[in-house]
Order: sequence, then structure tokens, then C-alpha cells
Amino acid sequence: MEERLSQQVKIGAQQINGLETRLADLSEMIGEYDRQKQHDFMMLERLKEKNCHLEMENAALAKAVDCGGEKESDESNFQLKINKLEPQSAHQSDFDDSNRWMDIEHSHCQSKYEELKNEFDLYKRTSHNNNATLKDEQLLRHQLHDLKQKLNELTSDFEENEKRHRVTIASLRSSLDENDSKQKQQVQTIKNEWQTKLSHVEQQLQRQRERSFALLEEKEKEIELLKVQLGIGKKRKNSKNDENTDSSVHLLGVAVELCKLTASDKKEAQFLHYAQELARKDVEITNLRKAKHQLEANMRQLDLKSSTKEEHLLKQLEEVTEQTLRLGRNCSREGANLEYLKNVVLSYMLSSSATSRQHMLNAIATVLKFSSKELDSSYTDSISSRGKSRKTSANICLGISEPRTCIV
Repeated sequence: MEERLSQQVKIGAQQINGLETRLADLSEMIGEYDRQKQHDFMMLERLKEKNCHLEMENAALAKAVDCGGEKESDESNFQLKINKLEPQSAHQSDFDDSNRWMDIEHSHCQSKYEELKNEFDLYKRTSHNNNATLKDEQLLRHQLHDLKQKLNELTSDFEENEKRHRVTIASLRSSLDENDSKQKQQVQTIKNEWQTKLSHVEQQLQRQRERSFALLEEKEKEIELLKVQLGIGKKRKNSKNDENTDSSVHLLGVAVELCKLTASDKKEAQFLHYAQELARKDVEITNLRKAKHQLEANMRQLDLKSSTKEEHLLKQLEEVTEQTLRLGRNCSREGANLEYLKNVVLSYMLSSSATSRQHMLNAIATVLKFSSKELDSSYTDSISSRGKSRKTSANICLGISEPRTCIV
């Protein structure tokens, strides 16, 4: 995530550097235009001075021509005097030659004047076009300034959003780590509790087994003693007389029955105590199993809660990453849209056909997201600007300059 953000920041810096280089190129072009304008102004001044000089020469030549006409009229009036002044005829022929030379010089100056006039008209047209290009250049410079401001605002917003998203990502990661640590601690405590309970139950079962085995051994010992005692009684009975056989047998039977009754009573009491202990242990085991199931259910609920929290946090993290990627795409898309808009505006200003200008106007409207009213007004203004452009072209042919309107 941080690498993507750093790459997006690098891309934004590269775009800013590209815009700065473009701005430097535009400033160089503006400087060239200013130098060309100064050169054109100097040429215009020179042409004006040359025109004034030629006009003065033309006036002088016109005056000379007028003087020559008056002299010709005087010759007609004083024909007799000229006939009388025969020695001065050679001088008169030289004067006619000078008049012819002045006529040739006047025609040469007239042609020169026409050429200078044509050059001056051409310069006026070029200066008019240069003024129009300067206006377009000022408009483009203003648009470039606005776009730079928008770019700076977008970069500042991008940096703020990036900082905010980094803070949120850090907080979410810390909360995830805390939840994981808490969950691990809870699981470990529950495992420890169950292990202690299971060890306690196993110890109790082991003690109960030892007690039961001890009771069984005691009972077996008692039975062995009774068997030994019964064997000794039989030997004594065999050694006695036959008279006492019936009474001894009867007494031994009663003793055996009494021993049996006492042994059975003791065994029943011991078995009852053992059954009670087993029942109590079964109840404890069932209770422990219920508690275990309850704890397992609680653990499952905690796992579900932690999984839902993790999913929620992952969704938030994905949303944050999507927002950062969307911001990066917006920045790159803004740069592409600016480049596309610059090319469309340039082709719109350079094109002369109505259909191509209409298509370019539609492209500009889609990029800048014009409303329907703005589209209608731009269409009407484009139609009116076509009529004005025709008028301005006619006026340019006549040598009249009009201010040029540019619609964007």
C-alpha cells in the first residue's frame, strides 16, 4: 500500500515537472512572440519613415511636373519669342530631355510607392493576425494559470487524503493487532482453565480408583481369613467326639451364616458408598462437560465476533485502498484530460471548417461537463462568431481591422 502511494506521489511529481517544462516552453514561445512583435514594430516604424520620405519625394516630383506643364503653356504663348531666340534652341532640347527623365523617375517612384503600400498592407494584416494570436496566447496563458491552480489544489487534496488514509490504516492495524492479542490471551486463559479442571478430575478419578482397589484388597483379605478360620473349625470338629458333632455342625452353620450376613452387609455398604461416589463423580463430570460446552460455545462466539471484526476491518482497508487508487487515477486522468483539452482547443482555434469546429466544441463540452444551457449558448455564440469571422475576413481584405472574439 505504501509503495503504491509512493509511486502515485512520484507520478504526480513527474506530471508537475512535465507541466513546469511545458510552462517554460510556453514562456519561451511568449518571449519569441514579444521579440517578433518588437521587430515588427521596428519594421513598421522604418516603413512609415520610408513612406513619408517617398511621399515627400512624390510631392516634389509632382511640383516639378506642374512647373513643366506651366512652362509648356508659356512656350505655346511665346512661340514667336522662341522662334526669335534661335540660339537658345539647343538649350530647349536639353530641357525636354530633362522632362522626359523626370517622367521616368516619377514612374519609378510611383511603382516603388505602390510596392511599399502593398508591403504596408501586408504588414497590417500580419500585425492583425499577430494581435489575434497574442489574444489567444493571453487566453491560453490565463487557462494555463487556472489549470496550474487546479493542479496545486488537487495535489494538496491528494496529500491530505493520503495522510488521513495513512492515519486510518495505522489505527486499523493497531486495532487489529490489539484484537488478535486479546483473542489469543482469552484462548490461552480458557485452555489453561480447562487443563487445570481436567487435571483435577483426573486426579480425583485416580484417587477413587486407588480407594476402590484398596477396598477390594481388604475384602479379599477378610475372605481369606474367614476361609482359614473355617478350615481350622473343620479340623477341630473332626477331632471331637461324635456326640458333639450335631451341635458343633449347627454352631458352625450359624457362625457361617452370621459371617455371611456381616460380610454381605459390609459389602453392600461399601458398594453403596462406591456407587454414591461414582454417581457424584458422574454428576460432576456432566457438569464439567456442560461447562466445557458452554465455554466452547463462548469461544465460537468470540471467534465469530473476531472474524466479523476482521472482515469489517478488511473491508474498510479495501475501501481506503480503493479511495487512494481512485484519487491516483483521478490525478492521472486530470493530467490526460488537460492534455486532451489543450489539443482540442488548439485544433479548434486552428480549424476553419464549421463541422470540425462543431465536433471540437462537443468534445470540449464533454470534457468540461457543460450543462444544456451552456451548450445552447455556446452553439449560438459559435454561429454568431462564424458570421463575425466572415465580416472580419471581408474587412481584412479591405484593410479594416476588427477585434477578434474567441469562444471556449
